Amino acid sequence: MLPFFRAFGLELVVVVAAGRSAPLDEAGTLREAGFRGIVEADIRVEVPVPDADTLWAWFQTHGTRQFLDDLPAPRRAEFRRRMTADLESRDRILLRRYAWLFTALA
Repeated sequence: MLPFFRAFGLELVVVVAAGRSAPLDEAGTLREAGFRGIVEADIRVEVPVPDADTLWAWFQTHGTRQFLDDLPAPRRAEFRRRMTADLESRDRILLRRYAWLFTALA
């Protein structure tokens, strides 16, 4: 995937929240707040998307929009054209999302 972004003159950058020098320790934070019996579960969601234009429209409503808006107009158009061509060549389009769910007792 990285070469795809490089074709547009972009580098992937990891952004750390202001004032944080390390990732958040969710379980530790819950423990420090007095919770016990902390359990972490991974959640995977796959949403079938009917076509490339629908996925593009969905991107416009989420954080991906900032990435797209930061592209100069000609690059954005090229990105969309290439993404659409790639997606339309597939048997199906799936939007995959992952999350971590923490449960605990007060």
